[in-house]
Amino acid sequence: MNSPIMNEHDYINKLKELELRVYDIWNKVRTQINNELDARVSTFHSMAIAIRSFKIYLILKEKYLDDKQWFTNIYQSEYKQPWPVTDGIIQVTNFDQELTHDFNVLMLMSYTQILFSIVESKFRLSLMAIDPNALGKKYYFHDVYTCLLKRVEKTQYQEFIKFFSLIRNTIHNNGVYMKASKRYDSSEYRGKTYEFKHNEFVKYPDGVCPSSLLLLQITPDVIDMMEDIIMNSELININSIPEPAYSLRSRLFTIY
Repeated sequence: MNSPIMNEHDYINKLKELELRVYDIWNKVRTQINNELDARVSTFHSMAIAIRSFKIYLILKEKYLDDKQWFTNIYQSEYKQPWPVTDGIIQVTNFDQELTHDFNVLMLMSYTQILFSIVESKFRLSLMAIDPNALGKKYYFHDVYTCLLKRVEKTQYQEFIKFFSLIRNTIHNNGVYMKASKRYDSSEYRGKTYEFKHNEFVKYPDGVCPSSLLLLQITPDVIDMMEDIIMNSELININSIPEPAYSLRSRLFTIY
């Protein structure tokens, strides 16, 4: 059975709920660790920013970008911006829709990369805090999360992280799974089987929409996983896990 079609307003409300939930966890972790510059605290602050930013994009899309007049009056007239150049092969009649579609694809790709990057970064920092020599000369993320999950006794998340990795790589390649070294892979997620074949578009199971999968299934599962790993393992007892990004904050805000 197909899921009901959601519009921007539905997604906006769902993302608001997720953002508030993440801030609740952030406050709980911050209270226990009592150091806002700690990577365990920044985990949830970063996720809240990512969720909120995508929510703002959807609000702008619903309010402005779905209106052709906005592109005519603001994009073209006020800011003197041209329509995109085409190669002449594909005839584009609704440039406003084309620009909005491209923006949506870019935001989905960016959001996926950012959410995955948060997980990967915090896993690496956490493993280094537990044991700087745990990996030896290994550095691939598969090695990192396998080692960390085993160490903190949370190996139930291995299949989920593998699935998220496959989805991240697929979205990065505009929906095509590309991995010549492993031409076929599959993963179980929420009772459905996903198949990944090298150099082919991924066919999502019936009733699965990529946007809903990413925003309303993977995202809350990432939130639950990070809360569980941080709050219910030896990680919560480590004195300090510094967040390197905060040392760059002053530079980032004085570029211009």
